[in-house]
Amino acid sequence: MTVLEVLRTLWHRRVLTLVGLVGVAIAMSLVAAHQDVYWSQANVVFLEPTTDQHPNSLTSASASLVATAGYVEKIVNAGGQKPATAANVTLLGRGVRDGYTVDLPDSGGQWSHNFEQAMLSVQVTGPSEAVVRARLDRLVARIRTVARDIQVTAGVPADDTIRTDLAPTNPGVNLAGGSRIRAVGATALLGLGLTVSAVLGLDRLAARRSGRPRPPRTVTSS
Repeated sequence: MTVLEVLRTLWHRRVLTLVGLVGVAIAMSLVAAHQDVYWSQANVVFLEPTTDQHPNSLTSASASLVATAGYVEKIVNAGGQKPATAANVTLLGRGVRDGYTVDLPDSGGQWSHNFEQAMLSVQVTGPSEAVVRARLDRLVARIRTVARDIQVTAGVPADDTIRTDLAPTNPGVNLAGGSRIRAVGATALLGLGLTVSAVLGLDRLAARRSGRPRPPRTVTSS
C-alpha cells in the first residue's frame, strides 16, 4: 500500500485511529510523568590499627574485625530484618526506589553464611540526586560514629582503635534508566506503529468478511 492509501484507510477507520492515538497520548504522558530514581553505593571499610609487625592494615581482615563490622551493622540497622534476597542483588533490583540498605557482605550460599570482608556496603536510592547524596552522607557518618563510640565505651586505647575508610572516596550519584525524552519518543513511535498496523489489519479483516474488494495497488510504469 502507498502512503496515500494508508492515510485513506486511517481516515475511513477514523474512530479506531482516534482510539489508538488517545492510547498513545496516555502512554506518553505516563512515561513523561514517571518519577526519576537516583542511586549510589559505597563501602565503609574497617581497618585494623597499624603496628610495627603489621604496618599495612589492608593486607587482611581478622575475624574480630569482621565481627566488629557486623556489630556496627546491627546497631545502624536498629535490629531491622534483612530482605530474603541474594547478597549480590542491588537495592533497585529489590524494587526499593526510595530507601537504603547497610549490609555486611555475605559470600556464602543458600544454606550457609560466610562473612570474609570487614566492610559495610551502603546502597541508597531516592527521587533526586540531593536526597541520595544527603542520605548516603548521613549513613556513612552514622557508621563511623557507631564504630568510634563502641570502642570508646569499651576503653580501647587510641593506638589500637579500628579505623574506617570510604571506598570510593567520593561516591557518585547515578540516574537509573535512560533519558526521559528518548523514552517518550520511543513510546510515541511504537504506539503510532501499533495503531497503524491495528487499523490496517482490522480494515482488511472487515473487507474479507463483507466481500468488499481491497483497494487496488498503485502500479508505477517504468
